Amino acid sequence: MRTFWRVMAVLLIICVVAACSIAPVNLMTKYFYLLAAGILAAFFRLIYGPSKSSRLLSMKVINACVVVICVLYAFFDNKSIYYDIALAWMIQSFIMLVVLEKKIMPKE
Repeated sequence: MRTFWRVMAVLLIICVVAACSIAPVNLMTKYFYLLAAGILAAFFRLIYGPSKSSRLLSMKVINACVVVICVLYAFFDNKSIYYDIALAWMIQSFIMLVVLEKKIMPKE
């Protein structure tokens, strides 16, 4: 199973580098490609994760990438509403993950 994840990581890196270098794209698009690749890798980990803690960690990575996408979009587009969306997303994802950790993780 470890070789599967290594092959997936290499293919993901190749796809991102190819997408960023083929067409002339602006900086925001390159950041979006990298964050989308991170979300995709974390989503695979969420589905095929070996343990509950790795699945929770992948949910944290997905939420962090979504927040960074909102902040980058607000920065490049000069719209401050996306900062508020990022803050609200961060707060709700923190509360959701705390509740899931208390409910799913075993008690010691």
